[in-house]
Amino acid sequence: MKADGESSTHMPARWVNPFATRYTGLGAVTPLQSDGTPFEPETVLEELRMAGGSGLFVGPHGSGKSTRLEACAETASRGGQIVERVRLRRWRDVWGVFRLSRRLPAGSLLCVDSLEQAGSVGATWLARLARRRGVQLLATSHQPIGGLPVLEACTTSWQLMEKVLEQLPLHGNVITPSQREAAFLAANGNIRDALFDLYDRFEAAQHAQRS
Repeated sequence: MKADGESSTHMPARWVNPFATRYTGLGAVTPLQSDGTPFEPETVLEELRMAGGSGLFVGPHGSGKSTRLEACAETASRGGQIVERVRLRRWRDVWGVFRLSRRLPAGSLLCVDSLEQAGSVGATWLARLARRRGVQLLATSHQPIGGLPVLEACTTSWQLMEKVLEQLPLHGNVITPSQREAAFLAANGNIRDALFDLYDRFEAAQHAQRS
């Protein structure tokens, strides 16, 4: 967050919630390491190459796995690599990913969010298929799966939460530091859920001010 003394001319309109997904969703927040330092997608993409073309971001909900995956996808795409992004919502979705990987040319990057939905067998076969096709596979999962190398173990911390909050628009101190910390603790360190909580707290505070 910005310093309390900063001019309110930089604040969003009174009805704009700084915890809305337009400010907190994928691509809106600069990706960070678990300790709050800058995340370097170029380094991960090089590690992916050295690991044989497949790898995982592993960690609990709300630890920044999807944010880092998207940053790597954007970086690879800007570098001229063909990139496909897929999110698995149930185990049957893996069949569509199998078909997609067969269509991708060698040298492409396939980014799969929530690979755990494929199950151990599905993840293993997807990794094998990608390897045979010469397609790089970068995925997120709650735990190691399919024999893919773990490139980063993602964790959450209050320090990381603070660094995320610093990137959001000013809100005129509607949400206090104690409320921010309470939201983080109530979410058990899940930063995504904590931001949802802060969104609701902000809306409630704004409603009370209007009443």
